[in-house]
Amino acid sequence: MATQRKIVVLEDDRSTGALISAILEKEGYHVLHALEGRTAIELVIRERPSF
Repeated sequence: MATQRKIVVLEDDRSTGALISAILEKEGYHVLHALEGRTAIELVIRERPSF
């Protein structure tokens, strides 16, 4: 089983973030959505997304 790639999306508009997340999930990513910069940094540190 292949490891799912992880990505952090930083978008303060919830509907735009949901659209971006849906597109990335369709491409096989596990999406972590942050509404503000501090949260995005915390997610990157904690979740170690794919680069």
